[in-house]
Amino acid sequence: MDEGEHPGSADLCEGVGRGVVELSNGRLQPVIGFGTADIGCSLAPFVPTEEYEAVLPHHIEPTAEVEFAESMTGERRCRWLPRQEHEQQSVVDARRRAAELGTLAAMRLAQQAQHPYVEAVIKGALQVGYRFFDCAEIHGNEAAVGRAWRSSGLPREELFLQSKVWTSTIARGRGAIRAAVEQTIADLGCEYLDCLLLHWPVPRKFVAAWQVLEELAGEGKVRSLGLSNFTVEDYLQLKPHIAPEHCPVVNQIEVNPLLFRRETIDFFKGEGLAVQAYSPLCGGRQHKGMRLQDPEGWMLKLSPALSSAAIKYGRSVAQVMGRWVLEHGCILVAKAERWEHAVDNAALFDFDISDGDMVLLDALTGHDALGHFREAYRAGCTQGCANLDEEHRVSQYEARNDDEFTAE
Repeated sequence: MDEGEHPGSADLCEGVGRGVVELSNGRLQPVIGFGTADIGCSLAPFVPTEEYEAVLPHHIEPTAEVEFAESMTGERRCRWLPRQEHEQQSVVDARRRAAELGTLAAMRLAQQAQHPYVEAVIKGALQVGYRFFDCAEIHGNEAAVGRAWRSSGLPREELFLQSKVWTSTIARGRGAIRAAVEQTIADLGCEYLDCLLLHWPVPRKFVAAWQVLEELAGEGKVRSLGLSNFTVEDYLQLKPHIAPEHCPVVNQIEVNPLLFRRETIDFFKGEGLAVQAYSPLCGGRQHKGMRLQDPEGWMLKLSPALSSAAIKYGRSVAQVMGRWVLEHGCILVAKAERWEHAVDNAALFDFDISDGDMVLLDALTGHDALGHFREAYRAGCTQGCANLDEEHRVSQYEARNDDEFTAE
């Protein structure tokens, strides 16, 4: 990983703008990015895959058939009645879409209500010095992110704006993908995206979706293309269909000391892709209960080895995990809603972790964590894709090489 000066970095806080990596297409990307996932919305959405059409038989009322429940944690869940013996599957699918759209509408309203808060968080991140922002269609806050950076007065060329195409959009095909990307560009107010990723490898859909991304890159709407949550086998399935001039430059996957897939990371680096690490601070759903119970001290409970390293280096556990990610040559994408956390996550350039401690931290990944990852991967690839039949959902992913999901 090369360290150099990002354009405009002279005015940035120490660390955030200092480190950059040269992508395989020659473009520079800061090695520390600011994640926008869930900022301004704590809902767990269940997203539809197609626009609602009035396909329900006249005697079925969606509002009577669908029940909504909101838990104490703020999550919205939708339920629909199971298929009855006399019902056709199309009726059940239509009822499911109605439920999903009801949930989506509620989610979008909640997200929009939080936009002023999102703007404040992003403005704070810009003041700290962040210039790489990892956005996504599903985050529901790209318009707020766009207003924040435009109000900052920073020139567009100092920013690296990245977004991702969501699963349901991928499943709906070419028109939906183009519309979503154009909406993202309009919301961010950026004229072009520095990088655009496929959010998940939706089975039997992601190859065609990639070709649409190549079209957008050819039109100048996207500078670089990439992947997210792709396994080795997903990539190998896509590789024959990639145009040489539009090779993916990154794969964004979960990387942290408790979920370290060394062979996967090495493979993608060998293919010329940089690895972006999301959830580098173990912020995934696996530890959600710990975060809710102890928002300030939960990281200290993750692992004695991490806590010991934090004491040894006089750093926070988050800083140890962040530095560990950088030591492995990955790009760090961390989220922080509080100013002090944003500063803490970026202060990673003035210390190193010893080789011996790196070996200890590398060994923290256990079979339980990999099992959770396997289930999250399988669910993630089809989340929100109600129009994928069961064969689409399982045939490809049941055949995935178990080497991706076992300790290395």
